[in-house]
Amino acid sequence: MPAWMTEQSYEFGNSGCLDITGQVVGLDGQPLAGISIHPGYLPGPQIFTHTLAKTDAAGDFTFRVWSICCRPQTVGPDTLSLRVRGVDTRTLEVGVPASVHDSVLVHATISPIGTIPTPSTVRLTLSAP
Repeated sequence: MPAWMTEQSYEFGNSGCLDITGQVVGLDGQPLAGISIHPGYLPGPQIFTHTLAKTDAAGDFTFRVWSICCRPQTVGPDTLSLRVRGVDTRTLEVGVPASVHDSVLVHATISPIGTIPTPSTVRLTLSAP
């Protein structure tokens, strides 16, 4: 387990985090390696930061999102809706966006300080070239 996937603390204004794991596949279900993965945050008052991710040979990825500068909810679970975006940067050209990209909407629970988050799992299908 990477060091960043352990119990969290209040460092850098962190008030909780969540982990996203998943796989990126092509239209035929084949795993896609080398896909850049990042979260797309929906508008709201909170501020977040995240680790960067790229799919491995099996199309798998993991990244963490930290809630910054806001106090955690005192009643009920604190949740976040975000888009998990996948981009095949090999299809980028100067001045032209990537032709292979997509996203999936995820609703995840932010784990409080002092706990290890339970990952939310997604599967993203891209139209592989």
